[in-house]
Amino acid sequence: MKARLLGGIAAILLAIIGTVLLVNYVGGADSRAMAGTDTKEVLVVSKDIAAGTEVSKFGDSVQTKQVPAAMVVEGALANLGDVEGKVAAMPLLPGDQLSAARLSDAATFKGSNPVKVPDTMQQLSFSVTSDRVVGGQLQPGDYAALFLSYNAGIEPGTAEVPASKLTLRKALVVSMQASGQTQTEAPGTSTSPDTGLAPKTVAADSWVVTVALAPADGIKLVHAAEFGHIWVAKEATTAGNTPAPLFKGDVFK
Repeated sequence: MKARLLGGIAAILLAIIGTVLLVNYVGGADSRAMAGTDTKEVLVVSKDIAAGTEVSKFGDSVQTKQVPAAMVVEGALANLGDVEGKVAAMPLLPGDQLSAARLSDAATFKGSNPVKVPDTMQQLSFSVTSDRVVGGQLQPGDYAALFLSYNAGIEPGTAEVPASKLTLRKALVVSMQASGQTQTEAPGTSTSPDTGLAPKTVAADSWVVTVALAPADGIKLVHAAEFGHIWVAKEATTAGNTPAPLFKGDVFK
């Protein structure tokens, strides 16, 4: 009986020792594979990181690892010191090498927040300067009111006088992306009615705004972007009545 007990204990000890040896062998596989290989130290994601997470909050979600030089992605980072103030521009998954391309300035991250768009709506983008879009403070998921203006009358046969109207209400903001291009022509610089009114290029203090609209409203936005001007307001929580079109002669009434 005692012999069987001792034999059982010995078998358990041998199993434990074998398991430890196997774990150590497997754990050293990466080191053996890297032997003689040119490697580079990079940061690798070890835990899921949500889009928009600040670099300062990555914590133990990233770890420094030795990666074969041939497998290092362009712009891979070895430390977070050079990217302080940045945020994850997209969801980062375990195994991803952390690179500058996967990060974004916090101020321009607004275009990365996911917004659920109804299947019946179209997504349309247009460019406006910051003063025409609440200084760029709109967030994905906000609702916008879109004012459309024309230098000429809004009905065929009307006098060619400037007209504006709060045309589109409760437009769902899908994304806000800062643009770094240079504006070469400001809106309204052309003397010809309804031509050359939109900026040919976007200024550095401009935003590309993407909104979701029903098709019947989307075509109105496209027309205004092509031939008129667009001004964006953050929609009030309780939207009031939509005012009638305003003509130049009505401004001082």
